[in-house]
Amino acid sequence: MRKPAKWWSFLRGLPTDRFHHAKEEVFLFPSLESHGMPREGGPTGVMFVEHEIGRQLVREMEGSVAAGLKGETGSGPVL
Repeated sequence: MRKPAKWWSFLRGLPTDRFHHAKEEVFLFPSLESHGMPREGGPTGVMFVEHEIGRQLVREMEGSVAAGLKGETGSGPVL
């Protein structure tokens, strides 16, 4: 049952959230908003929500992988 652990370690190590999303949220979005692009009802607001949805999905997958490695079978949501 080591393969899921290796797969999860690889997936979790991808820099999408730590680097790509962080750069957008810290540098790009504030710059766009300072030049008049609205967050509420605008593209940056939508992307912030999409980033949080992605983070939530990763948390759910992390819980599922941990449970599977313990031999638990799920009754939780199907992703």
